[in-house]
Amino acid sequence: MLTDIALKALKPAAKPYKQADGGGLFVLVQPSGRKSWRIAFRVEKKQKFLSGGTYPDVSLRDARAGRAAVKAQLTLGIDPTVEPLVKTKKLAETKEPVAKPDRNSFEAVAREWFKTRLLGWTPRYAGVLMRRLEGDIFPLLGKEPISAITPRQMLEALRAIEQRGSIEMAHRVKNHCSEVFRYAIPDGRCESDPCRDLGPAMARPKPVKHRAKIPAKELSAFFDKLNADNGARASTCFDKRPLSGNHLMANMETPT
Repeated sequence: MLTDIALKALKPAAKPYKQADGGGLFVLVQPSGRKSWRIAFRVEKKQKFLSGGTYPDVSLRDARAGRAAVKAQLTLGIDPTVEPLVKTKKLAETKEPVAKPDRNSFEAVAREWFKTRLLGWTPRYAGVLMRRLEGDIFPLLGKEPISAITPRQMLEALRAIEQRGSIEMAHRVKNHCSEVFRYAIPDGRCESDPCRDLGPAMARPKPVKHRAKIPAKELSAFFDKLNADNGARASTCFDKRPLSGNHLMANMETPT
């Protein structure tokens, strides 16, 4: 990762060269000494680049914030080269009365919470999480004031997921929603988490059934039966001869 000291120490060379900060962000040093920010990313398996201004006019901190904004757009399926950040902001301002959800609606708070957590997630996980909310929660509760949503409403939304047979998914979505409610409590937009006590009322996923373990005293007979099987072997012993149960047990003994 870059630091301001490292950036200031970068000297021009005969040819332009790159110095990476990570996550697709790098500074391009020109022979003239000009240091320009670039952000590399992929859209539909094609590599693209965005210019982030010049250093030190654009600080390292601001360049990293730009990288985070680009990743957020990619997570939401937006190509930053087609819909630049400035254009997106202006578009939101002109359509705000119609398109922008109320600041205190569940969807608005959820998207705000999502942005604050984005840097700690991989793009894939962030995309999966947002698709869960957009597919199962926003259509039912997205426009509701977050302070007015009741445990009953949340339970009905989660049971709709359970009815598809996605029991574990319902519990994951409940946890996501719970974090959104808890995010809104400190600034007064919400007084409590309606997901807190829903666990007992939700269906439980099928418990994982593990194979029964074989007691040590039965291993000898088990390996004898295994060697007697005429099925195809995935692997063989080093000497290409089946080992007897007694020989295997002897090899398992701790030497004295």
